[in-house]
Amino acid sequence: NTPEQIRLIGTLRHAVVPSMFLLAIAVLAADRLLSHAGAGGIAWVRRGIGAGLAVSLVGAIAMSADGRGESFRSRGPSWSTSVAEARGSCEDALETKKIAIPTAPAAAQWSLSLSCERLLADRG
Repeated sequence: NTPEQIRLIGTLRHAVVPSMFLLAIAVLAADRLLSHAGAGGIAWVRRGIGAGLAVSLVGAIAMSADGRGESFRSRGPSWSTSVAEARGSCEDALETKKIAIPTAPAAAQWSLSLSCERLLADRG
């Protein structure tokens, strides 16, 4: 794949796991500061830093969450609409043929090639 093709795909769903590993570093650091604070005058400082780090982490995650649920795939064609249109095209056709059903993401021009016979036989 070229860099231009990769940019069309957008954020990859596989980026979640590496991001979680990076966030785990902050969580482990906060845990270490909180659990190893020890006794004495410096203990409250360490606990304060650990608590501040934990609160900052939770706040950063909460603020970065996008509740819209929109992704690159959500801008593509609807599967049910595409199948209905393909069935209509197959019913209008005089001969059995293959038809391409577009799928998301539309920018990548993905599609499923299916025979009209199979598409019409699988009505539900």
